[in-house]
Amino acid sequence: MKLIMSAIELAIMWIVIPILLFGGAPFSSPVAITVIASVIIAGSLLLSVYSALVVFYWSGRLPTTSFGPETTVQSGPYRFVRHPFNAGFILFLFGMGFLCGDYWRVLYVSVIGALAVIYSLLQEYLTSKRVTGYSEYKEKLPFMIPKAGKQIPFDKSTSIPWQFIVASFVVKLVILFILPSKVKNTKVLRDRRPFVIALAHQTHFDGPLIFYSTWRYIRFVATAIYVDRLRLLGWLAVIPVRRYAVDTSAIRQMLSTIRQGVPLGIAPEAARSWDGRPLHTKKE
Repeated sequence: MKLIMSAIELAIMWIVIPILLFGGAPFSSPVAITVIASVIIAGSLLLSVYSALVVFYWSGRLPTTSFGPETTVQSGPYRFVRHPFNAGFILFLFGMGFLCGDYWRVLYVSVIGALAVIYSLLQEYLTSKRVTGYSEYKEKLPFMIPKAGKQIPFDKSTSIPWQFIVASFVVKLVILFILPSKVKNTKVLRDRRPFVIALAHQTHFDGPLIFYSTWRYIRFVATAIYVDRLRLLGWLAVIPVRRYAVDTSAIRQMLSTIRQGVPLGIAPEAARSWDGRPLHTKKE
C-alpha cells in the first residue's frame, strides 16, 4: 500500500501538475529563452532522477512521504542539500513555465513551488520522527539551495559513487538482453540490513552477476594490484587489500562499510576456482 501511495505522489508531481499547468500552452518562447529553459529542464530532471536513484540504492525506498527512506541518506546530492529531489521538481516547473511562452503561468508555478516547499517541510517532520540521526543531518545542510562550506565530505562508506549507479544499470541491461539470468533466493538481497556476500569466485563474471541480482549499493573487496591497475574499480568503491600483509586500512574500511549498513562482497579464497570446488581460504 505504501508503494502504491508513493507512486500516486510521484504521478501527481510529475504528470498531473505539469499537465494542469502547461496543457494547451503555446510553447513559443524566443530562442534564447527556449535554450535557457531547456537547460534548466534537463538539469532539473537529471537532479531529481539522480536523487531518487541514490535514495533507492541506499535505502530501497523513494523520496516521498508514503515510502520514504528509513535511514538518513547522505549520498550524492544529499551531501549538499536536504531536498534535492523536490528542488529539481521546482526547477523543472519554472523551466517549463519559461519554455511555454505564457509567462502568466510562472505565477502559478510560484504557488506550486511554495506548496512543494511545504511538502518538503512535512517530509522533514515525518522523517525526523521516524529516522534516527536525521535531526543531526538536518543541522548540517541547507534546505534546497547549496551553501559554500555546508556539505558532507565524500566517503565511500556513506556515499554511493555515481559511477556505481551507472555501472549497475549498464550491467543489468547487458545481462538482461545478452545473457538473461534468474536470481534465486532474493529475499536476503532485499533485506536492508548489512550482510557479507562470500563469492564462490569461479569467473570474472561473479561481480557483474551480483550487480545484476540486486539494486543495493555493495562494496567489493579486491586485491590491491587490480584496483591500482584498473581505475574503474576505484570508481566503483572497491576496497583494495594488500596481499601477504595485515592490511589494517582495508580492515577499517570493511568495518566502516558494514557499520553504515552497506553490504560487503568478498571472495574468501582470494582466487578463482575454475572447477567449482572450494579452495583453501587465504589468510591474507
